[in-house]
Amino acid sequence: RALKDMHAFITTSLKRRAVEVSERRLTPTELQEFAKAKSVEVNNFIAAKAFEALPADYRVDRTQAVKMRWILTWKAKEDGSFKPKARAILKGYQDPNYEFRATTTPVMTKQTRQFVLHETARRGWRVKKGDVTGAFLQGRTYPSELYCIPCPEILEVMGLGKEEIVKVKRGC
Repeated sequence: RALKDMHAFITTSLKRRAVEVSERRLTPTELQEFAKAKSVEVNNFIAAKAFEALPADYRVDRTQAVKMRWILTWKAKEDGSFKPKARAILKGYQDPNYEFRATTTPVMTKQTRQFVLHETARRGWRVKKGDVTGAFLQGRTYPSELYCIPCPEILEVMGLGKEEIVKVKRGC
């Protein structure tokens, strides 16, 4: 593809590569902005009841628990400015049953998207684009047992101790 259209190839490659931000390189003001973005994400997890605290007498082996981490990026707004975006993710590769879990998401194929656009043009309909905040968290209840060590910010809001293990209730 690069030989056919080098400009398009490079542009697509740059768009695909999300530029993750390192907290160590942020200014104090930027750290505050990202703290607010993290707070929004934490509230999404709490509102969706993504995690369930385990009873004090219930013990899970730490090797069976998946850790979380933050992915911090700058998201471009329509006016050309940027806003901080924080996404808390599970480190799926740490899941002891990873090879047996379904890891795909139900998304539209390119062919289906093209068909929908074709039909909307043919019928003279208007197309609008939208975004669902915390879309994965609004899905079905997680189908099997998975345990997690959430980010400190989530544990704090849940009122749990440092590095406590919780049960995953929603797709994260």
